[in-house]
Amino acid sequence: MRPTVEDELSVRRTLSRLARALDERDAAAVADVFADDGRYVAAGVAYAGRDGFAALCARHGDAIVTHASAHPVVEVDGDGATVRSFAMRMHTHLADMPVRRTPVITWLGYTTDELRRHGDGWKLVSRVELPWADDVLSMFATDDSGAR
Repeated sequence: MRPTVEDELSVRRTLSRLARALDERDAAAVADVFADDGRYVAAGVAYAGRDGFAALCARHGDAIVTHASAHPVVEVDGDGATVRSFAMRMHTHLADMPVRRTPVITWLGYTTDELRRHGDGWKLVSRVELPWADDVLSMFATDDSGAR
């Protein structure tokens, strides 16, 4: 079913809040966008609850991490919504900062999100990262010179 403009904007806002919280490694803010029974599945590992979301936020060590997504397709069915988006994750490692000032793409794929209407907004029930099947990262530059 096609979502109302209000529902689509609210769903997208929830996903934007998640990306910002992940970039800032704010486990409390990550937990805030999820329903109490929500989970995030990345690289085959499921993260759930405040402790799980803290582990999710800490998994990239000291790297500066940027999460980006595009082309979300939002489907709403009553009090549930499903979103599939293109997504990528970029890292800039602090130890590399004097040498490399540009982020390196470390993950490309899709996310599938399940959300539930909650009060006057939406909460994530599930996010699953689905990497692209082949080695697409090899198609991108691996150093600042643009060399592959």
